[in-house]
Amino acid sequence: MAWKQLARAPVRAIAGPVVRRIEARLRRHVDQRLDELSGTLHVMRAEIDGLNKAIPTVLAATSEGADTRALRRSLDELGRRRMVEMMWEIIYVDGRVTEFEENALWRASDLLGVSSRERIELRQRVAAGQGADPQEP
Repeated sequence: MAWKQLARAPVRAIAGPVVRRIEARLRRHVDQRLDELSGTLHVMRAEIDGLNKAIPTVLAATSEGADTRALRRSLDELGRRRMVEMMWEIIYVDGRVTEFEENALWRASDLLGVSSRERIELRQRVAAGQGADPQEP
């Protein structure tokens, strides 16, 4: 019995430090990846917060015909395009687009200064990502 324990002892002595080094490397890798993901999540939250503040203004402007110059000035071109893209994503949640939704988004896009061509490209991109038919009203 003692002989078997002696035979295993060197393996444990060698394997222990190796396993600890592997664990340490894995922990560092996981920690780095978590830091990267946390940074990405922070950026996404900031973007969503900004758009959440702007969406009610767009909807109010769409329904009331209000002056949207201030909104267009507060968002750059990329921000306005991103807002239209997010509206398409919301519309496509159920996999289809009603005529009312399409018309409301067309009006909001126009008020934001997003061209018809860009609006259609954004719709097609979102529909493709959701597996929906972009031509179906």
